[in-house]
Amino acid sequence: MPPDDSGIDAAQKVKDVIASTSGRRILSFPAGTYYFKTDLGITTGDIIIRGAGMDKTRLHIVAPSSANAEIRTPWLQVVLNT
Repeated sequence: MPPDDSGIDAAQKVKDVIASTSGRRILSFPAGTYYFKTDLGITTGDIIIRGAGMDKTRLHIVAPSSANAEIRTPWLQVVLNT
């Protein structure tokens, strides 16, 4: 998916990739901003999320269902209060 396009829901694109593939998956986000407009839950394992660096890849979470955005794994939980 192209970065910096607020018309694209990155959450839906990620769901589509996970649903259509199996095994180890690497979700690569090149430099830019990606807009997550709907809820996304990743409940399967063997998925790597990779960006171009903290100052280059931005995941902009705008999902409307919650005032909080959460990134949760078995070993890490990050909650962003919006």
